[in-house]
Amino acid sequence: MTTRDLTQILLNEARSFGQLPLMARPDGTVAMLAEAYIPLLVNFTFEDKAAKGLRKLQDQAEPEPAVYFSALEMVRDHAALLLAGETGSGKTSFARHLAFRLAEGPVGVPALARNDLGAAHDESWGLEAVLPLLVPVIAGESFSALVEMVQPGVSAWLAGEEWQASDNTLLVILDGVEAAGERGVALLEEALAFQKAHSRVRLLALGEASVVKSWPLPSSLVRYDLLPLVQAQRIDAAERICAMDLAKTGVALGAAAEIRHSSPWPLAVVMWARAPRRSSIPGSTALPETPA
Repeated sequence: MTTRDLTQILLNEARSFGQLPLMARPDGTVAMLAEAYIPLLVNFTFEDKAAKGLRKLQDQAEPEPAVYFSALEMVRDHAALLLAGETGSGKTSFARHLAFRLAEGPVGVPALARNDLGAAHDESWGLEAVLPLLVPVIAGESFSALVEMVQPGVSAWLAGEEWQASDNTLLVILDGVEAAGERGVALLEEALAFQKAHSRVRLLALGEASVVKSWPLPSSLVRYDLLPLVQAQRIDAAERICAMDLAKTGVALGAAAEIRHSSPWPLAVVMWARAPRRSSIPGSTALPETPA
């Protein structure tokens, strides 16, 4: 199989993810991943990256609110990354949407809301010719076995002269690493060894936070946690996906943990009236009560 053939296989598989169901709307229709995906933020801020240590004081009294990076940007910045989140936080949907966008484009969104106060910055990617390989983790299977199950011949392909001469990068996405159980850390170590043995391979692992938080991770693997959706994202989701104006309808879009992108069937967008909510994002503000 040539590099061109395998490239088309990977891209066609990734494109198919866009037509998977993501959310059930209140009217009973189903929104697909390509149209309804909501970008996710992680617990890493712009100030963290600038290594300022302390946030600037606004009016010498109140600290400025944190401005968070997106999960996509962490994949961009780290060749080996573990993203952790609770059940239903959007891990599988993120993996599928990332693969879909790498195949279909564009990658990243303009003016992504970064905190509850509405700070927005364009989400950027900047990497070229990245081929996604989404690998669901199955208990008891080694990394090499999992990869060969999804796409037979990948290891031999990466070792070939044609791959060496190409400009492509392979992004291996390990989804559901908690399924490996006691072999979880060993699985990640196998994945890192695979990455080291082949040129232009990147690694993204996604796992249940309650499981992976206790794992002694290899030093070359960076971990960040997925955050709940911020208020601006919930408002935008209601308008974009369900054509609902929350200010006019008096309906509150549920707290981020209740808008789930879970696998295999993403749950409905949860909305209800007169439901005061407080954001669970560190350093963010309380959400206002909806009109009576």
